[in-house]
Amino acid sequence: MFTPDGRSLLFYSHRDGNWAGWMVGVDGGGLRKVAAPAGGVIYPLISPKGNEMVYTSVNPQAFLVPLGASSAAAPVQLTGATIDGAAFTPTGWSPDGTRLTGGLTKGGAPSGVGVYDLSSRMLTMVGADPTSAAKWLADSRRIIYFVGDGSELIVLDTVSRKRTVVDVRLPAPSTDGMFAISPDNRTIYYGAARFEADIWIVERK
Repeated sequence: MFTPDGRSLLFYSHRDGNWAGWMVGVDGGGLRKVAAPAGGVIYPLISPKGNEMVYTSVNPQAFLVPLGASSAAAPVQLTGATIDGAAFTPTGWSPDGTRLTGGLTKGGAPSGVGVYDLSSRMLTMVGADPTSAAKWLADSRRIIYFVGDGSELIVLDTVSRKRTVVDVRLPAPSTDGMFAISPDNRTIYYGAARFEADIWIVERK
């Protein structure tokens, strides 16, 4: 994902043998490791101010780590990031910087949508839709995510809990639930797969 200033990209990789968080400039320069804990780093998110990162370990557990000049900052586990035995995987940071949203996983399967308050360290289940990823809209109140094997788009008001199915005709379903929303909330970018096949006849001579 882009850093807030648009000059760098945050990503995760096992380029050195272990899953870690990395940052690189959009020109390909300044590659540096920003987090490499023993539990590994997957699905990193950068805060709206660009000073913190949250990520999920391979366990899975959610952690927060400061981003600065030093790469030695120790990650802090997000306490209270489970609910009724379901683990929380952050996939979206609210634009106002106060909350996280993401999928809940129980027994290895998606079991709902959660919102984590960073000040109270409290996780709330806001929807029962089985989804792997959710993102905030610009109002820091509504979240959006795919359901139905990636074929439906849902907008959920985290305050009123009103659930709205967006009337869209997707050319192909979302493949893994990960997607991006433009700053003006007018465009969604997502990954899809399309399968094609040919039939061949082989004649032996």
